[in-house]
Amino acid sequence: MLAQLNGVYDTNYAMIMAGTLIVIFIIFSRQFMAGVAEGAVKE
Repeated sequence: MLAQLNGVYDTNYAMIMAGTLIVIFIIFSRQFMAGVAEGAVKE
């Protein structure tokens, strides 16, 4: 009986963290790319 419950209440923290990082990257990608492009301009 306990073997059947194994994994029922398991939380996949790796997938939660990966999803969080993807959302953060999508939100900040414009600012990041603008900063990279601005820093690449040589005067």
